[in-house]
Amino acid sequence: MAFLFNTPDPDPLDKFDGLTRLFPLPNVVLFPGAILPLHIFESRFHEMVADAMDTDRLITMVLLKPGYEDDYEGSPAIYDVGCLAHVVQHELLPDGKSNLILHGLTRVRIDSEEPHDRLYRLAQATVLRDRYPPGGPATVADDVKRVTDTMIEILNVVGRGADAEKLISAHNVPPGAVCDLACHCLGFDVAVKQELLAEQDVRRRAAVLLAWMQELLRTMRRRSGIEGGVPDFSQN
Repeated sequence: MAFLFNTPDPDPLDKFDGLTRLFPLPNVVLFPGAILPLHIFESRFHEMVADAMDTDRLITMVLLKPGYEDDYEGSPAIYDVGCLAHVVQHELLPDGKSNLILHGLTRVRIDSEEPHDRLYRLAQATVLRDRYPPGGPATVADDVKRVTDTMIEILNVVGRGADAEKLISAHNVPPGAVCDLACHCLGFDVAVKQELLAEQDVRRRAAVLLAWMQELLRTMRRRSGIEGGVPDFSQN
């Protein structure tokens, strides 16, 4: 359940100028604060990572829209909200492939793609900040507590009480980050995750997330003994 509540210092976002490399995949949604390991084997993504390592170490993960198969090697349609990420580790392998670890930094809106001479896709993007009702984060405390309580219940049901204790002990965590932690850890379909990623309003994000979590709990309770019936926690 890898997740960083604080951005390393110095802040990698200081290097972001609005132009970002795109890493489009059909089955991965990255959330701010989450840690994502990836295995790189396509030439265009090797080039993208090499350019990132030579400059700002920033890449934006975006989800491909359904129907991407017919144009996967080209420029299939993507969702317009992704997650800007910092490459925290890059390992070149003897076979020419590589492994990297990304740390999600912030939501971004893809405004327009830019033509250029590299193999990968490049775009102008705008940073999206969490939005709260008037009064700030304190106004959604009850909403987020319901999310946390439900997450703890799910963790206990699947025998992960230790993780539940970690969640209980996490203090001074922004409400939006708590929701993102749950979104990252639970094995929802990528379409659900994309919906949650795209929601800037933390109160609405918490409400949508809670509805999905409660449905997951109902499903778990319907299954006798739980064995083999609980969705795996997400690996992305």
